[in-house]
Amino acid sequence: MAKNVIKIELPTTSIEFKIGKKTYTLSLADKSRARINKKYSDITKFEDDKGDSTQLVIHRYQDAIDEIEKEKDARELTDNPMTKTEEFEKRQKMIAKFQKEADKNANELDVHTKKSAVEFLDYLFGDGTGEELYGLVDQNTIALSKIIFQIMTEFNRENDIYQYRDTYMKKLASVSTAKDE
Repeated sequence: MAKNVIKIELPTTSIEFKIGKKTYTLSLADKSRARINKKYSDITKFEDDKGDSTQLVIHRYQDAIDEIEKEKDARELTDNPMTKTEEFEKRQKMIAKFQKEADKNANELDVHTKKSAVEFLDYLFGDGTGEELYGLVDQNTIALSKIIFQIMTEFNRENDIYQYRDTYMKKLASVSTAKDE
C-alpha cells in the first residue's frame, strides 16, 4: 500500500466568456492550444501584412507628393514654372491613384478579417457563433477583432503552462517546508 497519496488537481477543460448578454463556452477537451494559437496567428499575420502594405502605399504617396514639390521648385526659375492649377491637378491625380490602392487593401483586409474571424469563432465556440458575434458588433470587423484579441488574451492566460508550473512548484516547496518543521 502506498505510503503517501499525491493529490493532482485537474486543469480547466473549458473557459467561459460573457460577450454581450450571452455566455460562450470554449471547450478545451477537443482543441489543442497550439492549433488555436496557429489559427489566431494566421488572422493576425494577414492583418499585419495588409497593414504593412497600406503603410507602403502611404509612403509611396508621400514620395510622389515630394516629387511634385521638387519638380515645382526646379521649374520655379525656368521659363515654364508650375502653375497652381497644374500642381493641384498633379496632386489630385496622385491622391486618386494612391487612394484606390489604399481602399483596395482596406477592402481585402475587411473581407479576409470577417471570413477568418467568423471561422475562428465558429471553431472556438461552435458553428454559427462567428456570424452571431459579427452581428452583435453591427458587422464591424475591427470590433470583432478586438473581441478575438480579448478571448485570446484570456485563453493564453488560462493556459499558461509556465505559470501553472511555477505555482505548483511553489506549492510543493511550501508543503516540503511545512513537513520539515
